[in-house]
Amino acid sequence: MGPMGPAGPAGTGGTGAGFAITRVTGSASIAMPASGKSVIYLVTTGRNNVTVTLPPASTADGRFVIVKRQDRGRLVFVRPANGDTIEASRSTLRMEDQRDSLTFVTDGTEWVVLSQHD
Repeated sequence: MGPMGPAGPAGTGGTGAGFAITRVTGSASIAMPASGKSVIYLVTTGRNNVTVTLPPASTADGRFVIVKRQDRGRLVFVRPANGDTIEASRSTLRMEDQRDSLTFVTDGTEWVVLSQHD
């Protein structure tokens, strides 16, 4: 058997460790790719605060979402989709500094913060 991905063997039939990278400069809802890849959202704020909404946990079971702040502009907020939670809370997380990042994973029912760099 080959290397393991987040939801099983990497390669044919597994999700592997592939990431789709998206750059955003305004508020956005994260979309999980049909390819089964995890996602990295690189956020540049400019003059306005930016809110990034996680996808519904049920659409991303076993995949990772990384949100990374790229600049020193305004604030970045990360919130769960309507009805979802981040570690049993509906609260919005706040990223204040350049190069802050949050890594999330879901079991299909709620989001969990795996790492936070600030």
